[in-house]
Amino acid sequence: MLVPATRGASASPLRRWSMADFEDDVGTDAATTGDRSIEDIVGSVRDDIHLGHIDDDVTNVLEERIRAAGLTLRPEDIDTLAEEIENDSSR
Repeated sequence: MLVPATRGASASPLRRWSMADFEDDVGTDAATTGDRSIEDIVGSVRDDIHLGHIDDDVTNVLEERIRAAGLTLRPEDIDTLAEEIENDSSR
């Protein structure tokens, strides 16, 4: 299971996540666990929102895409990322 790492953590609620923020419970970087990284998926969701291609709940879309890429994140982490995507997209 992937969990946010404590190294380099920022107090800003709108900070950009990096793959260094997630590592699995054995310490390997999440960027190497699938063909696509979390950053790639978050970027594609952001792009699709800007293009008007996503009408569904961002959390559901993000969760489906993460799962389809063979990656795993805790539901709380997906919610946090989805909230940041929604906040960024509403600007």
